[in-house]
Amino acid sequence: MTAYLDTARSHRSFAAGLWFRRTIASEAASVLWTAGPGHGRTGGGFTISLDAEGFLRSELTGGAGEPLVLPTAVSQNTWTWVRLAADPRHGRVSLYAKEIDPDRELGTAEVALASDWALVPGEFTVAGDASRSPGSMFTGKIEDPRLYGTLADLEAGDPANAIVAWQMGRDFATSQVFDAGPQGCHGVLHNRPTRAVTGHGWTPGSVRYSDAPAEWNAIHFHADDVDDQQWPADFSFTIPEELSSGCYAFRLRQGRSVDHLPFFIAPRGRTGSRVLFVAPTNTYLAYANEHLWEGERGESHARMMDFPIRLDDAERTLRDHPEFGRSVYDSHADGSGVVYASVRRPLLNVRPDHHNWLVGGRRHFGADLFILGWLRRTGIAFDVVTDNEVHRQGRELLGRYDVVVTGSHPEYVTAEHYAAVIDYLDGGGNLMYLGANGFYWVTSYLDEEHSGIEIRRGYAATRDWSSHPAELHHSSTGQLGGAWRHRGIDTNPLLGIGMTGCGFATGSGYTRTDDSYAPDLEWIFDGVTSRILGKHGLVLRAAAGDELDGTDFQRGTPARTRVLATSAHSELYYPAIETQTEIGPRLDGRSNPRVRADMVYVCPQGTRGAVFSAGSIAWAGGLAHNGYDNDLARVATNVLRRFSHAEPHAPSRQRGTRSLGRQWIRAARSRPWHA
Repeated sequence: MTAYLDTARSHRSFAAGLWFRRTIASEAASVLWTAGPGHGRTGGGFTISLDAEGFLRSELTGGAGEPLVLPTAVSQNTWTWVRLAADPRHGRVSLYAKEIDPDRELGTAEVALASDWALVPGEFTVAGDASRSPGSMFTGKIEDPRLYGTLADLEAGDPANAIVAWQMGRDFATSQVFDAGPQGCHGVLHNRPTRAVTGHGWTPGSVRYSDAPAEWNAIHFHADDVDDQQWPADFSFTIPEELSSGCYAFRLRQGRSVDHLPFFIAPRGRTGSRVLFVAPTNTYLAYANEHLWEGERGESHARMMDFPIRLDDAERTLRDHPEFGRSVYDSHADGSGVVYASVRRPLLNVRPDHHNWLVGGRRHFGADLFILGWLRRTGIAFDVVTDNEVHRQGRELLGRYDVVVTGSHPEYVTAEHYAAVIDYLDGGGNLMYLGANGFYWVTSYLDEEHSGIEIRRGYAATRDWSSHPAELHHSSTGQLGGAWRHRGIDTNPLLGIGMTGCGFATGSGYTRTDDSYAPDLEWIFDGVTSRILGKHGLVLRAAAGDELDGTDFQRGTPARTRVLATSAHSELYYPAIETQTEIGPRLDGRSNPRVRADMVYVCPQGTRGAVFSAGSIAWAGGLAHNGYDNDLARVATNVLRRFSHAEPHAPSRQRGTRSLGRQWIRAARSRPWHA
């Protein structure tokens, strides 16, 4: 964080203090707070820092004498109050600190104050020094730094008497840190540290920051936070009017090296197409630059695989260049989860030819190209949008089309996106859900430009890290984070299926059910001769693999849902955590019938449209097998043709009177979430 005072004046006497919580045993020194003249001015400043062993030290810059060092090291993960004060009347400057739990003093250090020294506070930096070099960055929480003219004023704490008094427990959705002092020296955050986190005064048992914002008055800084790389633009491109909606890429060449930067073109108004593909770019962003192949998580994933991990060039580059940042699947160096993901940096694994180490083939963007390839081969005109457009335009956008097709892993959706799909189906729209683990995590955009997303994992769903119980609400929107199903909004009532398990070993085919041979379902299997579908595939060697969705009537799968085919799996597949109430033996896919993918058809009812759900992320790889000449592709094409010709019912997407999705959004938005 940086802040500047244009009208800084000198202060012979001052007192600076803040609470902090060191969350990592750093091997290098880090800076808590610096102040100095800045802007080419002359005068004194100060630095409060931690050395590599965890001892607090401070220096008065500008010819002020020796540094101050406390005799006792700071404990890790304990709130600590540190205070630096200059007393010209006694000619001394002192550094003092105490820990809150257990209540112990770290000591006091004093040195003489030069008679001609004065503080000129014009430029401030918190959680790093003025250079913002990586070596100076602090990892941990900092709460409400404040600077006063005297120690008595600091202890009294009246912002009206402060030089600066930053309040970190407000304006969570912004990059500004409000200064409650009379000079309005508001701070600016860089690289988006985590906001809406608890301070030293947090009361255990209180979990919503809207109830007591003053207890969420800290910011969690990380030396490895990355937001905007601030690279200059190398070229610009004006999209020609005649370029149709779809997925494209810029091809970059340098010598023998070739790279492709993908982008999507949305339709310009109504095009006459009956089919809309929604690219799940939030999922691409959530997994962008992930490091799950590292450390214990990599070892854990390897135990669920039957082939060796092979890293792509993207992962090798990320290993050597930490400045590109991590994903919301990763943890920071101190073990806290990454909650923000920014588009304003290179996203190295979002490439058409990226080899995903976890499935030994295409995943996410690369797998969705299989779906787009199939759509092109059907000969049916279609448009392409991203989930950004669905969030902004909602039901009005979806309602232009007879059928909406998802990607292979539409895992991250905002409340607005979810509501649009609910209302679209309620109004008679048809949906093809061609993946699994979809509509799973509560997701918020960070700003109006959608420059990034925010995720809070919670502590109950299948996840790679857990949230603190009091840090589950999104700083950007106030939404309660975690899994949508733990807010009572599950995919089973909407799509017929929900997450049941996962595995990253060789997948399975789908075996048709007896009900799939019923006369009223013959149209789905026109031209299909096999009883087992998707025995082969380009991802995990079969169509049912990776993450799996299945029916669960207790979770709300509609009674009108027809299970068309189902899979069976090996001992390397495991149930989703939220499907189990306790852990015991024989829970793997070989013994547990819940660990399966179900391919289903949810019949239309009243004004509610029809849904075809695939049940597996690897389904897209099965779709593309043998150049799309396979039974799975025939099933998908049969469904698409029926849905896109307004059968088996006449859709009334814009004429439906109910708007259940908007109702629950209004309920969520009606609750105040910040001071």
